[in-house]
Amino acid sequence: MIFTLKSTRYGRFKIEFDLINTKPEKIREVLGNMIVVQAEPDYVLKSIIYVAIGDLFDELPEGVKIPDYNLSFEAGKLKATRL
Repeated sequence: MIFTLKSTRYGRFKIEFDLINTKPEKIREVLGNMIVVQAEPDYVLKSIIYVAIGDLFDELPEGVKIPDYNLSFEAGKLKATRL
């Protein structure tokens, strides 16, 4: 049996270690808005690189590379900007 995910809204983004250490409540808020399917530390960039599924991300056709996003809060609301 082959298992696949039905969502087409994937995004890749990074969160710096410093932000994780200083604002853990914001990180919980961010990650609570999506389903993380991959997370890898990058010690050179001092970050964790995430791949996640979420309504914040654009729909993607099958076979397209997962795009990078910048996540930010604007007027208290989480926003994803495609890079």
